[in-house]
Amino acid sequence: MTKEQRARANAKRVAELTAELNAKKKELEELKAWFRVETGEVSTDYGTWLVEFTPRVTPTVDAKRLQTERPEIFAEYGRLSESRVLKVKARK
Repeated sequence: MTKEQRARANAKRVAELTAELNAKKKELEELKAWFRVETGEVSTDYGTWLVEFTPRVTPTVDAKRLQTERPEIFAEYGRLSESRVLKVKARK
């Protein structure tokens, strides 16, 4: 197998796995939504399965607003991180 053939095969596999993962994530979200509606978001015991809803509070900062309204604070405490996103898609 040439390097190009290997790259094509790997790109195809990445695309397939991404599609499978997205489908599984969608299915998971649909199941979670069903439990939210079914239980009214109240922890429920189904015998061998316990479905719990635990409240969680996560502190966040509106970075865009902070950068706009208080640039001196953003300059002191803010940080910008860079990343490179890998995208694999078939040509149309």
